[in-house]
Amino acid sequence: MHKEIVKRQGNTVLIVIGLIILVFICMSILNEIIVVSKYSSVVDLVGVGILTAFAYFVMRYMVVDYKYTLIDTDLIFQRIIGNRETVVLDVNIEDIVVLAPASNKALLKKQGRIDKTYRLCVTLVGKNKYFGIFEKEGKNYKVIFEPSEKLIKLVKKSIPDKVID
Repeated sequence: MHKEIVKRQGNTVLIVIGLIILVFICMSILNEIIVVSKYSSVVDLVGVGILTAFAYFVMRYMVVDYKYTLIDTDLIFQRIIGNRETVVLDVNIEDIVVLAPASNKALLKKQGRIDKTYRLCVTLVGKNKYFGIFEKEGKNYKVIFEPSEKLIKLVKKSIPDKVID
């Protein structure tokens, strides 16, 4: 069994505070630009949209950690928010068609149609991202995640012909 937790690097609290200040500045500018009262409902709707996008961004990228666990032939992906862990995906490694670095775009295009994509990363961009294509019940799925070298080596021991470094 191998278990690893991927956490966001850097000072998340300062980034969140900076984003909150940025949202309030944007909303203040919107209120100053449109002074006419007949457009106030539009400004309010735009403000709610900005706050919703901000809340999604914060939850998706700032306060979420991921745990990747390899138990025998199961690769389990869990989302951690606070003290709550939720299993997002459980893949039998025998179902994996290919596992390769996310920078390998040519290999990804060769795989054909993808029915659903799971993004289980804490960063928007990064060098350590991998994608895995797996088949379940006749559908192709893609998972994008940030495994350690140790996890890649352990999976490669089980399915050496499907893991590309």
